[in-house]
Amino acid sequence: MQTSLEQAAALAFALLRFEAGAAHSPFAGAPSDDVAGRDGFTFLPVVRRVPVADVVPYLASLPSPAILVSSSPRGMVALLLLAELTGDRRKWAESLFEDYRRALLAAADRLGLTPESSIVFEFDDEVHIFSFATLRLFCERFIVHVAFNLDPMLYDDPRAKVRLVAFRSDRVHSFGAACEMRRASPGEATSPDAA
Repeated sequence: MQTSLEQAAALAFALLRFEAGAAHSPFAGAPSDDVAGRDGFTFLPVVRRVPVADVVPYLASLPSPAILVSSSPRGMVALLLLAELTGDRRKWAESLFEDYRRALLAAADRLGLTPESSIVFEFDDEVHIFSFATLRLFCERFIVHVAFNLDPMLYDDPRAKVRLVAFRSDRVHSFGAACEMRRASPGEATSPDAA
């Protein structure tokens, strides 16, 4: 069973994997069987390669809150630890974490969420169900450079009343293959600009 921090780290890693879909191979002309972002992720600036199976424990073990930014090469993530920042950079990061907390509390009020409320996040063939308490801890410990909203479910779903919808840098939304709305309207693109 995962600890609360490991659950928050698992959500951070899910968002990183979702954003990795917008990335390209790490090297021009790399073979098509390139495994960056599939078998492991590299965290910069220290160039630490972490196997996929170890990413959640690695994120959970970070000594302070962290900002994670996927780079355009797949499987590479810039890692900024709050504890390592000083001066204006520290103030900026603290302000960013505070903005996330404030937005999350506003969404919780709007949607009537309690710590036990279930939230679903789906993309590709992945389905993640977590509590609002996990999302709150995620926002205290991690900022993943992926925009997201919390929206009420538009249909009856016994798993959750709220959906986390993430938006990749290539404007793809995270509805996921398991989403009932996608099954109800086959062929609908996940990007509002796709035609």
